[in-house]
Amino acid sequence: MNVKISVILPVFNVGKYIGECIDSLKAQSLDDLEFIFVDDCGPDDSMRYVEKFADGDSRVRIIRNSKNMGAGASRNAGIEAAKGEYISFVDPDDHVAPDYFARLYSCAVKYKVPVVKGRRVYIDDRGNVTAGQGSIVNQQIRKSVKHNAPLYFRFINEHNSAIFKRSLADNSVARYGNTALAEDSTFLLKLLYGTNGIALDDSAIYYYRRHPGAATAAFTAKSCFSELYSLRDKLDFLLLFPQDEFSAAYIRNHINIYFTDFCCALKDDTDGSVSGRKDEYARELRKQLARLPSMMLSPTHFEAIYAFKRYGVFLPVGGWEKSRYNRWKVTAWTDFLAECPDAGGMFSRSYAYRLLSCAASGLANRKKEPFTPLICFLHSQYMRLDKKRRHSVLRYLPVCAASFIIRSVKYRLYGYNL
Repeated sequence: MNVKISVILPVFNVGKYIGECIDSLKAQSLDDLEFIFVDDCGPDDSMRYVEKFADGDSRVRIIRNSKNMGAGASRNAGIEAAKGEYISFVDPDDHVAPDYFARLYSCAVKYKVPVVKGRRVYIDDRGNVTAGQGSIVNQQIRKSVKHNAPLYFRFINEHNSAIFKRSLADNSVARYGNTALAEDSTFLLKLLYGTNGIALDDSAIYYYRRHPGAATAAFTAKSCFSELYSLRDKLDFLLLFPQDEFSAAYIRNHINIYFTDFCCALKDDTDGSVSGRKDEYARELRKQLARLPSMMLSPTHFEAIYAFKRYGVFLPVGGWEKSRYNRWKVTAWTDFLAECPDAGGMFSRSYAYRLLSCAASGLANRKKEPFTPLICFLHSQYMRLDKKRRHSVLRYLPVCAASFIIRSVKYRLYGYNL
């Protein structure tokens, strides 16, 4: 049989939903499919449904892990065993429309592209559509194509609503990570790096179920650290190649996402499991950030992490709208420059801007930043700089003077510091 698409399904503790998934696979209108179920040693009877399916259908293949290895490793095993022209991934607690694979494969043949993506629709525990009538990821991909951005830049999730040319995964690098969360974004980065051919078909529907037992149902300390380790895997890959504006923005975006997820988890931390690992999280994140080339970094990352670690508050990324954060911002940036003496270029300019903006904010609002302590603080930070960075600060004095005048006028007029 000439297999057109190999469909890979990692099976773990999905007995409540896998029957509906299997029914949707049986109903597919496309011929020449193979279904690779990977038994990940779950505690329930999920595999009983799979074995019953396999008894009456030669398209079904079963791979059994020797122990529970997680969804990523299970999908990797399926990739190794796949024989299809294309590969696809379906989670067994989800299901697909009857013409799902037919539409995707027809689109692949028509446009001769290595990647075709359908539309993911969200359903609840009972199968009712809750959201996702329009795919945000598809909109992002269209925007990337329009602006000549690489495919990996916007196609960062919804991996299980697409088919991929198997030849893209022929090298062992294009595999899922071993983390419990965000392993799909690492896989997409590795698979799509250097690939730009894609077609979108919004009529090919993948039904993605949200339920309490799903891996992404809630953020825990484990899931937040999984995201951090996923960031490490992404860096290990991207640093093998020359960096450009897109790889830099890609990393900055993921840092923002993962740090924000951790802060969200902290708000819902009922048992203290997240807050108890706060310092460990900040330490690991700073460790990964210290590996980045200058163009991949954003000063606000370090400011936010420093304030979070030292003061236990979430510092919004970007903006000077809250002058009481200014000292934390400047101190965080100075600490980073001390830890990474090779940082230059944009760092010198950014630091000068932050140091002088802090002065302008404080001087414009004397009640929050008394004059003498403020000047002493800024002078102490200035003296920690090397000669090159001191020169950058002095070059920004005209900008600081203009900023000070504008801020002072606005404060006098409106009674608050902008």
